[in-house]
Amino acid sequence: MRRRSGPGLLAVVLAACGPWIIEQPTPSPSAPTPSVGPDEEARRVVAEMLDVEPSALVATEDGFVFVARIGDELRLLLSRDGATGIIDVLARVVDDLPPDASGGSSFAVVCPGGSLQVRYYLFGQDTREVTKVLTGLTALGGEVIDGLWLLAITDDEIAAGQRWEVVDPLGMAGFQSGSGELFVADGETIGEGDSVLCEVN
Repeated sequence: MRRRSGPGLLAVVLAACGPWIIEQPTPSPSAPTPSVGPDEEARRVVAEMLDVEPSALVATEDGFVFVARIGDELRLLLSRDGATGIIDVLARVVDDLPPDASGGSSFAVVCPGGSLQVRYYLFGQDTREVTKVLTGLTALGGEVIDGLWLLAITDDEIAAGQRWEVVDPLGMAGFQSGSGELFVADGETIGEGDSVLCEVN
């Protein structure tokens, strides 16, 4: 007896196996082109406008904050988000650290509540190119660039008894320590004609 073959038998076999899905080979995707996000694009624009290193700009909820050396002054400056051409002076101090000095300086800044999202800062000069890390409080920044450094503290409030320390990335080599008392405003109000928005403690 001869076995039947042909299209009829093939149809029966295919029907018994259920639906078949034939996968077409798809081309492997090429490596994605890195895109510049809006924050990085804004950082680049602000850095070019101010003629500073992009890494010197610390991105906060208020905009980009950075430290500039102007004569014998250090100025803590803010380029507000969405207002690229306007620079606010948050604080300024006279800090004429000699060029051959070893070590650095540090200043605490307290901004009035209600006007800015980030109210507390530590900034200064340092001859050591060691990134600063803040423990006990939450902060952004800390990189030393051209001898200047900045920590933008993101805690909403700092209790007077809160202990904190500035250390190196390994948690050693303490640079500075203190309590929240340093960030308590002394109650002095900034005059309307003053271009400085915050207090230096």
